[in-house]
Order: sequence, then structure tokens, then C-alpha cells
Amino acid sequence: MLLKYLSDTHIDVKLSLFKSLHLWLPLSFSIYGLFKILNSGQTPSLFIALINIFLVYFTVCLGHCLGLHRMLIHESFKSPQFMKPIFLFLSSLSGIGGPKTWIRVHALRDHWQNQNKAPRALTYDNSLFHDFFINLHCKIIPKNKEYLKRLPKGILLDRWVIFFEALWAPLNVLFFLSLWLLLNLEIAIHVIAFRITISIIGHWLVGYIVHRWGYKTYDIEEASEEGRNSLVLGWFTFGEAYHNNHHKYPDSASMGLQKFEFDLSYVSLLILKKLRLATDIKISCDHHTKQKKTP
Repeated sequence: MLLKYLSDTHIDVKLSLFKSLHLWLPLSFSIYGLFKILNSGQTPSLFIALINIFLVYFTVCLGHCLGLHRMLIHESFKSPQFMKPIFLFLSSLSGIGGPKTWIRVHALRDHWQNQNKAPRALTYDNSLFHDFFINLHCKIIPKNKEYLKRLPKGILLDRWVIFFEALWAPLNVLFFLSLWLLLNLEIAIHVIAFRITISIIGHWLVGYIVHRWGYKTYDIEEASEEGRNSLVLGWFTFGEAYHNNHHKYPDSASMGLQKFEFDLSYVSLLILKKLRLATDIKISCDHHTKQKKTP
């Protein structure tokens, strides 16, 4: 169904059953799991909580934030070829979505956020609930391919990107069913559904917040969206919430530029460097450490 009030000469916005199911299936299982916990009177397992923290770090921080976002999309560092499928596998297990889809969405948003005026569906002028509806229930279809010029050459044709685009959803379903059959439904919900629900909603909500509230270090001329930095969210989102910094220096491997802006993704990258799994790390000229600089 075409949403005419959000569509314009540049994009079409349509309701997406797949995106709605992507959110509401794990969310429904999560609500059922919470209901079971509350009715049982039992304390949630600390062991399961630690497993989820461990999985969020590897899938969201290393896979999505570091591998997909900073390495593949922005080319802020290089890794040996065998690391690419590992990063994409981890990113796929985050449950946030397929790599090719995210690469396209990121390029489209970047393209319009750096223009003087962007289509309504790609701005953050909408209310929280309206933005929730647009981003988690609708598909935005660009009417031309101008936005793709922002991407590294050949990234959408990369065999691993195509492979995990096809398999990210079946992988998560397979892991959920395996835990259900081998252990029980409650563990499957706690380890898979809870984590994916939090990752999906958290990714959207943090993106909304850091485009509306927070402190701004840089003014970015002729951009419809400059982003904001959130110190509290930055510490808990692996550095992704220092969004004004990222808008200013999109190719920087570190989004936390000040000493107090802790960026766990960047710290993880330095560990990978020590292990010789990351090279050619680019950071902004405003970064507080002495590394290779990028203008």
C-alpha cells in the first residue's frame, strides 16, 4: 500500500508486511516470555542475561557497528579477507536486518541528510510514534540511484553481502528453533527473541534520539540533519550515539573524539589491530589520540 502523504518526487513509501513481522514476531515472543516470568514469580536468570550481553557485544558491536558500518560502508579500516564473512555473520545474528538492505538504507539516509532539504520520511521532524511507524513498518523506495554513488565501488555486488542478505533471517529462525527443540521455548525466547527485539527497537530509538537531542560539537553546513552527541547513550551503544561527530567525520573509525566520549567499538578495533586483524585505521584530525589522520 502506497502512503501518498509520505511519498514525493524522490521516494515512494509503502507499508511493508515483512518489516512489520520482523518487529512484531520477536516482540510477541518477548512479551510472552515476560508474562511467563512475571507469572512464575522467578527471578530472571543472571546466566542468561550475561549470555545476552556477550551476544549483543559480538553481534551488534563487532558485527553491525564495526564490521558492517565502519569497515564496509565507510572504509574506515581494513581487515584480512577472511574477516569479512565473520563480521557479516555476526551482524546477521544481531537480527537487525540483512547487510545489503542496511547498506542501501544507510546510503539513502546519508545522501538526503547532506542535502538542504530531505523527504519527510527521511527526516527526524516526525513525532516519536510516527517515526516508529515509518522506520519499522514501511519500506522507502528511492526513484533514482543517485544515492548509491556514496557507496564504495562494488559493495552491493560483494558475494558475502549477497550471501548473508539471503540468509540472515533463516539463520536467526534456525537458531531460535534449535534452542527451542534442544532446550526449551523459554531459553529460545530469552536468548534470541529478547535480544533481537531490544536490538531492533534500540537501533531505531537511538537513531531518533541522537538526531533530535544532545550536544552538538560541529555545525555542518548545507545539511538537513547534523546529528547530536549523547554521552550517556554513547557509552552504551558502542560509540554510535556520538552522531554529530559521525556526521562531521563519517570515515573516522572512532566516533568518540573527546577523551570522555568512550567508544567501545573503537577500543575493540584497537584490540583487533593488536591481533593483526585490522590495519589502515582512519581517525579524524580532531581525535584525542595520535593515529593515522583522515581529513
